[in-house]
Amino acid sequence: MNNKPNFLIVGAAKSGSTSLYQYLNQHPEVFMPVNKEPNYFVADYQKRMSKDCPSYKIDMKRMVFEKKDYYNLFREVADNQKAIGEASVTYLYKPEHAIPKIKIELGDPKIVIILRNPIKRAFSHYSYACELGLEKLSFEEAIDAENSRLENNWSSTFAYINQGMFYSQVKAYKNTFTNVHVLILDDFTKNKQLELQKIYNFLGIDTNFKNSFEEKFNVSGIPKNKFIHKYLVHDNAIKRKIKMLFKNIVSEAVLRKLARKARSLNQGKKIIATDIENKKLNNIYIKDIESLSNLLKKDLTHWHK
Repeated sequence: MNNKPNFLIVGAAKSGSTSLYQYLNQHPEVFMPVNKEPNYFVADYQKRMSKDCPSYKIDMKRMVFEKKDYYNLFREVADNQKAIGEASVTYLYKPEHAIPKIKIELGDPKIVIILRNPIKRAFSHYSYACELGLEKLSFEEAIDAENSRLENNWSSTFAYINQGMFYSQVKAYKNTFTNVHVLILDDFTKNKQLELQKIYNFLGIDTNFKNSFEEKFNVSGIPKNKFIHKYLVHDNAIKRKIKMLFKNIVSEAVLRKLARKARSLNQGKKIIATDIENKKLNNIYIKDIESLSNLLKKDLTHWHK
């Protein structure tokens, strides 16, 4: 319990949070647990998930509901690791659940938010669900079904539209916490090292650290071989046996890196949004983008052009 997180990456989903987590983890003064998304601070929301939801088993495997289990994730923090954090994107999507619990348990931690053009984010999110074999509907059908699915307690995995309504989500964090750093994926893509240095400065750690950018993280694409993909992504007896065999030889982090490499090699074509779908998304998000732009005092009009 002494090694409580002092910063959180709270989102957004499919906006570069996995890459940000991996790059921050390279810094010797940063500690982040192997379980990227414990979702502890939205446990009350996640516990309501319907067992009929296609992602139920996958989601429940990584979620941490108990206090002792959550803080046990940080038991191996080294003395030199001043920045202790984790990354759970549902915190941004559900601020009404996350913020009160964060305030009670962590006080006023530093908050990092990475945002992506919500139009591109929504379709990327849908593509990811298709890649995992969770989504069977067309994009338009999935959007039409979204609200009824969420009302029936389906996972936020299926909140393609709702997770991109950033204005109220970001505003809730900025109104609650003293230190909130908002990063735009466009800026991060243009100059990763510069944007990481800004975050290192924000976290109060060495800004001279140079990252390695060789590996790409969480890139979506329809798998070439669905059988191989199933065993790489979903929990199964073969994966558990491999972990048991190599647990004393290779770290879990290395095994995950090898799995990411294999998954990348198995990826095929991407699903591309049509002009009609893009136009529909633009109409959905235009007002929220303008409100967010005013909140952040940053021109985001290129998002909906």
